[in-house]
Amino acid sequence: MSNESGAKQKYALTSLMAALAVVFSLFKLTFPFILLAYLKFDLAEIPAAITFFLVGLRGAIIVALVHFMVLSLQGAFFPIGPLMKFLAVVSSLIGFYIGGKVVRGNPFSIQSFALSMSLAALSRILVMTMANIVVLIFILPQLLYCSLEIILLYTAFFNFLHVVLTFGVAYTIVKQIAKIMIESK
Repeated sequence: MSNESGAKQKYALTSLMAALAVVFSLFKLTFPFILLAYLKFDLAEIPAAITFFLVGLRGAIIVALVHFMVLSLQGAFFPIGPLMKFLAVVSSLIGFYIGGKVVRGNPFSIQSFALSMSLAALSRILVMTMANIVVLIFILPQLLYCSLEIILLYTAFFNFLHVVLTFGVAYTIVKQIAKIMIESK
């Protein structure tokens, strides 16, 4: 396969995953986090993670950016909601990327995946904790219906679970695609 053909495939896959993220958002494929009802597990993050595995960090960030733009156009809790979603996804992707750089060798090994997922969760938790502090203290203090510490603790737990869900599902899908591709040769 030529470099030009490979680049076209990456662009096509990135476009397809961005469109899938948009469709997931339009159909509101989410389910609530019981401890803080305003937080939702959003299946629209999975296409960015799949793109990360198949195309790389740049393609995954493009998917997240397209998703951000569509959320912004929908106007739901604009600009805070879409920006918080974008920060959550990109911080997870960057954490996962760093994990992959730390561990040399097979990026799909259990050790590499575990370290990458841990760094993705840590990155997301740190970034979103700081973002939530800014939002809850300076922008929307009326949302503080209980202690800030409890909200931040529950939000950190949610972000950990979201990373596990997003990257776990994406990893499973990509592994199955790879298996099918190998078997079809």
